[in-house]
Amino acid sequence: MNVTFWQGVALQFVNIKAWMLALAMVSGWVAGRADPGLRFAVLLPLMLAFAFVSNLTYALAGSLLRKWLSGPCGSGLRLMWFNRAMAAVLVVTAIWMLFI
Repeated sequence: MNVTFWQGVALQFVNIKAWMLALAMVSGWVAGRADPGLRFAVLLPLMLAFAFVSNLTYALAGSLLRKWLSGPCGSGLRLMWFNRAMAAVLVVTAIWMLFI
């Protein structure tokens, strides 16, 4: 499935990680303070810069790995093993979380 640029932008509005980060930062550093406007003015460009750099890094890594993951002659063998490894990491993480 190909996602357009604007669809990717719209998708960020349902990104639960972004909402949780914003909620944590605003509730911990802006809300209930004597100078919320100033604090928000400092926080907003920092959040935008962080979002830009992290999303750009994610997109760049995906772009660079796409060809390599397709494997020799486009077999998809590397992608299959990569997906299996990521699934295993996810399962191990879930199990670990059950016991902490």
